[in-house]
Formats: sequence, C-alpha cells, structure tokens
Amino acid sequence: MAPDQSHANISTAGYKAAHPGRVRCNDVWFPIEVEGTTGNSSRYIHIGHLSEGCVTFYELLKWNDIYDYLIDKRMKEGKGKYIGKLIVEK
Repeated sequence: MAPDQSHANISTAGYKAAHPGRVRCNDVWFPIEVEGTTGNSSRYIHIGHLSEGCVTFYELLKWNDIYDYLIDKRMKEGKGKYIGKLIVEK
C-alpha cells in the first residue's frame, strides 16, 4: 500500500544520522495489506534493523532506491492506494 503516515516516532532518525545526506525518507513506511483483509495489517516495508513480521531493509544505503521504486509504482487501480503485490513463498 502507499505510505500511511510518518513513522518518525519510531527510532529511525539514527539511520539518517549514520549516513549524513545519504539516507532519505527514513520515516516513510509502506503498509502491507494481507490478502483477504481490508487495510493495513500492521505489517510494513521499512528501513531498519529490527522486525516484528515486517519486510525490513537493513542495508541502509539501498533504502533510497527501494523507496524511489515503491513510490513510483503506484497502481492506477485503487486511486494510487496500492503499489503492487508482495508474494511470500516458502
């Protein structure tokens, strides 16, 4: 899903501080909607080093590319609310 709100209240400022001028949008998290439900499942795609079931990018300097890709891929269907499908396979 498209980003819902700033997650600056979660300790993400340190990631930006670790690489001054090189990490952008560290407080932007992309919610994941689980198939068969409606809305945010409380799981996200985000920058970080800890996860409670989210898709977490710990390679900080790659976050800008991931962010740019996701923000640019909003689907016309759903009025920009969705970006695509995340498929998890065993």
